[in-house]
Amino acid sequence: MTGLKNNLTTVDANVLLRLFLNDELIQAKKATVWLARQPASTVLVTDSVLVEVLFQLESKRAYGIERANFMPRLGRALSATAWLLHPVTLEALRIFAATKLDYVDCLLAAMQASGDVSAVATFDKGLQKQLGEAALL
Repeated sequence: MTGLKNNLTTVDANVLLRLFLNDELIQAKKATVWLARQPASTVLVTDSVLVEVLFQLESKRAYGIERANFMPRLGRALSATAWLLHPVTLEALRIFAATKLDYVDCLLAAMQASGDVSAVATFDKGLQKQLGEAALL
């Protein structure tokens, strides 16, 4: 590859799920060993990957785990030094853990709370409640 501008790596949802669930033992071990070898703050966790991970964890068709049961463990798993999460992502995860909003709505609320946007146009009642006066419509 040419033209690399940094040494960041990103992961897909399956790597995070294997690390978190330890349900596919060979893959989980490979992912654990790989992650332990990564320098601090070099493995980017994107919001699009988190959308899939959180959906899979909560989905009755996949793992069907209650949010209150997996969020503390997920928080610990994402505290490994190699992970790099944007501050808005961290705030979205905090909101997600404290509410019943879906992660995309939590991300919008976190963007507003951080000042990235001043308001959010939404019809979603739960998001409107989270945003207060910053909710439009």
